[in-house]
Formats: sequence, structure tokens, C-alpha cells
Amino acid sequence: MHAPVNLYHDITPISRVIKYLNEDVHCMDWYFFHLVSNFVANKIRIVLILGQALYNLPYLTPFFALFVYVQVKVQSYYKKCDEA
Repeated sequence: MHAPVNLYHDITPISRVIKYLNEDVHCMDWYFFHLVSNFVANKIRIVLILGQALYNLPYLTPFFALFVYVQVKVQSYYKKCDEA
């Protein structure tokens, strides 16, 4: 008998609720796109900077190759630990 009559869904039109949800989905899509595009752009920048450094300073190539080898070994070790 004393239940509230003025509930949110009773007084808010469904189109207004859908509009709010649609705006939220649009924001999530926009931010996700920019997150991914910034991630890819940063990876490309790193590759270009390393390529330019190796081209201009060729004596760094053995150190870079050693670094890549050690990095791959460390990643494979931790990947095996995660799977176990």
C-alpha cells in the first residue's frame, strides 16, 4: 500500500534511457579507437627510432641483437611460467 509510485522507469521515457546508453557506447568506441591508434603509432615510432639509431650508429647492432635475444628468452621463460 505504501510503495513508491514515482520510480525511475515509471517516469522516464525509454527513448531517454536509450539515448544515454547510446552516448556511452559512442564514447567507449571513440576512446578505444584512440587508445589502439596511439598504441600502434607508438610502436611504429619505436621501430623507426631504433632503425635510425642502428643505421647511424652501426656499432650498436651487436648490442641490439643481444638485447633482443635476451628479451625473447626472458619472455619465453615467463610465458612458460604463466601457462603452468
